[in-house]
Amino acid sequence: MKYPLRLIILPLLALTLVLSACANNTIALTEQDGLYINEKVGVSYAIAPAYYEPQSVGEPYAMMKLGSIEVTFYHVGDLDPTKWLTEEYSGSATMLVSSDITLPDLNGFAPDTIHLCVQSETVWEFATVTDQAEIDEVVRVYTEGESVSHPGMNPDMTLRFKFSSSAYPDIYYNLICLDYGDSRYLYDRETKRCVEIGDLLSKYIDGKSVTTAAPDTTAEPNA
Repeated sequence: MKYPLRLIILPLLALTLVLSACANNTIALTEQDGLYINEKVGVSYAIAPAYYEPQSVGEPYAMMKLGSIEVTFYHVGDLDPTKWLTEEYSGSATMLVSSDITLPDLNGFAPDTIHLCVQSETVWEFATVTDQAEIDEVVRVYTEGESVSHPGMNPDMTLRFKFSSSAYPDIYYNLICLDYGDSRYLYDRETKRCVEIGDLLSKYIDGKSVTTAAPDTTAEPNA
């Protein structure tokens, strides 16, 4: 099933990699008991759940050596890098969050916008939901609905519901939407929670033709 894209690439994920120039200025992180220690400023980070994603990726801030591999972590938008860091974004990214921060569930995240997207390594937004009543109903159905097994079969279309919140700037709460034509589910790859959402937001999705192939004019997300 194909869907035409009247899509705007999200301002998300703009990144310039100049590792050779910046590597000497990055902070070394060390792993200890499942936490990642920034000894320079005396803070530790935990790995954030996979449903948290950066809205934008900034300059290199820290580096960690895992065996023979060096992993670079970057600023997340304008957020304090002693609170949030992210890997380079390539369709997903490991985010680090200060171990002093307790992260909320979707209810506590208090979303005020849902960005409906098609995603591979490039993210395309084809509709934006700002009606708070509609957003609250999506949150209610997902958080209070019965969790079912993942349908298993390949969906007609896979979308992303990227929730944003003024309470958590520069961060997305990202859920996968599995569209089978006659049924639609929201799925969290971290907790494996899968909830059928019926015809919620159908007016934004049905009748759209969206393809996962980006137009030739589209910039790569990390360019």
